[in-house]
Amino acid sequence: MRFFVDIRQLIKKSLVFKDCVVPNLAYFIVGVVLIVITSVSYIIFSDYAGFLLDMMSNTNFESSHIKRSGIIVLLMLLVNSLSKLFQNYCFFLFSEKSLIHIREKIFYRLLCKNFTFYDNNKVGNIISLVNVDVNAIRMALSSNIVNLLYRPLVIILSIISMLAVQTVLTVFIISVIPLMLLVVSKLVLKIKFFSKKVLEDYSMSNMILQESLNLVRTIKIFCREYYESLRFNDSMNNIMNHILKMKSTSLLLQIVITMFSLLCIGGVILFALNLIVTNRLSSGELMTFVLLTFLVMNSISAMSSSFANVQQSLSAVERVAELINSENEEYRELRKKDEATQTIKFCNEILFKNVTFSYPSRENTKIYDNLNLRISRGDRIGVVGASGSGKTTFVQVLLGLYPINGGHIIMDGVDIKNLDLSSYRRMFAYIPQDIKLFSSTIEENIIYGNKDVSKEKLVFTCKLAKCYDFIQQLPDGFKTLVGDNGVKLSGGQRQRIAIARALLTSAQIIIFDEATSALDKSTENMINESILSLFNDKTIIVLSHRSEIINKMDKVFEVQDHSMILRR
Repeated sequence: MRFFVDIRQLIKKSLVFKDCVVPNLAYFIVGVVLIVITSVSYIIFSDYAGFLLDMMSNTNFESSHIKRSGIIVLLMLLVNSLSKLFQNYCFFLFSEKSLIHIREKIFYRLLCKNFTFYDNNKVGNIISLVNVDVNAIRMALSSNIVNLLYRPLVIILSIISMLAVQTVLTVFIISVIPLMLLVVSKLVLKIKFFSKKVLEDYSMSNMILQESLNLVRTIKIFCREYYESLRFNDSMNNIMNHILKMKSTSLLLQIVITMFSLLCIGGVILFALNLIVTNRLSSGELMTFVLLTFLVMNSISAMSSSFANVQQSLSAVERVAELINSENEEYRELRKKDEATQTIKFCNEILFKNVTFSYPSRENTKIYDNLNLRISRGDRIGVVGASGSGKTTFVQVLLGLYPINGGHIIMDGVDIKNLDLSSYRRMFAYIPQDIKLFSSTIEENIIYGNKDVSKEKLVFTCKLAKCYDFIQQLPDGFKTLVGDNGVKLSGGQRQRIAIARALLTSAQIIIFDEATSALDKSTENMINESILSLFNDKTIIVLSHRSEIINKMDKVFEVQDHSMILRR
């Protein structure tokens, strides 16, 4: 029963992938049909092989009958071989195409997760889940489930055929099978345990690898190369130890099945020889019975291997399904073009009404408590406050990056919870202090939020952000690769590119979060003056410690005591 319980669990949890699997279901169905043909052709081959042996040893049979039986035997061998080849190919196509769709779905769902998900999950673990766990699901998408559902039917049909040949020998075989299955089930559960450990170990190793590569400069500065190498080596050793235990248990499983198979076939031959001597069994019937016994043992072996594979897949399916089913931001379905998103226009005001917020990982620590604030269209707002007081948190809440605990954020009379999230965020251009760039060209980074921009507008925006001159001095100009996360550029250059990227969008509200902190004072002043003069129709929010830009704001709020107090 444990076989079918785990299959039911696997199928139930795998329903989350149904839209990834259904388009490729034709390959799976053809594979199932070919498995049926393979098994039926083998049973027919077994019957006719024994029949042929009896005819060849009996001079009363006509030669035409022998030839016809011989042709059927050869034909069944050919059908059996070809159907095996094509069934493997069909299941390969089914699993690989489905896995591609599953990875695509997982990636999109990852992009739709809110910040709470990334606060609670390390990137290395997520990468391991996408790569290692999805590969483990391949076992469930192949012929394993079909084997577990179909092989019992093959065993039943084979035993019926065996009963028709010799009842006593069949009873002997049937008596051995339960003991065999009991031992096999114990070993399979051990394989599941070790396979789960392997997945967890891969997650840890990927986490160490990802963190070390991201923080390689910190590692070198503190001379911790050897320490990090030891951490990674330990994770690799854990993987190898659990893999060896899993493979050793799998090997023991195959040895057990082989020993039981030899015991059954050897016992059949010994009993059969006595039956042949007493003329109660012919040589042809013995051949048929041995071939059917081999089919039964082979089916049990296939079921055991498939069950072990399904156990490994079950752990992976559980982890991936948990990721997909965890809370997502309320996006529409994936669009072929981002421009298909509806346009929302900021007309009057954004109101914070009794907004309460604390980070999900620190629910008992309130950042804001009953915050009330008005942002009117065209306002130039400065936000000041001590480090860690909640200035950046205010922006994250305004952008809907975290759900609020209480109260409402209302834009032009509509709660932002009732707006399409991506459409709402298109109203904003946000330039953070910690600039993140893609490892592509400068031009691709700048036009990331507006792919259809003209060359003239690109140049104009870069001049406005004071990055055009240094870009022109680079050997490849706008086609210069910035490296991983912009490592080939200085902090000031990255900030100017980020400013140009934000200004190039059609944003109605521009947010500067210490966005000029890495610039010299003269460059900062030039950028501030040009932005304030050319974007007088935009709503501007500036988070800064510097008084120069704050003094040019119409309103200044100070973050204090879990709220924002109007200072001017």
